[in-house]
Amino acid sequence: MRGLVALLLVAATAAAPASAATRLNKREFARRGNAICASYYRGLSATPEPKTRAELGSYLRKQLRLADTQTLKLSKLQPPAPYARAFAKMLAVARLESRQVPKLIRAIEANDPQQIQALAAYLFVLDKKDNAYANSIGLTV
Repeated sequence: MRGLVALLLVAATAAAPASAATRLNKREFARRGNAICASYYRGLSATPEPKTRAELGSYLRKQLRLADTQTLKLSKLQPPAPYARAFAKMLAVARLESRQVPKLIRAIEANDPQQIQALAAYLFVLDKKDNAYANSIGLTV
């Protein structure tokens, strides 16, 4: 009987979700997440800021690639359980931001000041929300 119980315990452990076993502790999550964010900001700093409207679309496309790479890398982290919900919301907001940037680029290229202003304001709100989620789970932005 003991052998059967031991076998069942081993089987149950093997069947446990892998994500529970690979969750990072708060310190390691912050370390890895902040390293990903720092890499994003280094890439952004290395990109020359646009000086003309014509350069703005190219700049935003580069910024979008960097942001999408950051979001992808962050999404591979397994946050501590208490951070899981805020982390998922942070990633969802980041993805929403990424879907808005091409609209902003099109508005810039179409020289549509109303659309540019509306999208820029919306992106500003999303960015603040994303940063708030990040800060709430120990990521410095």
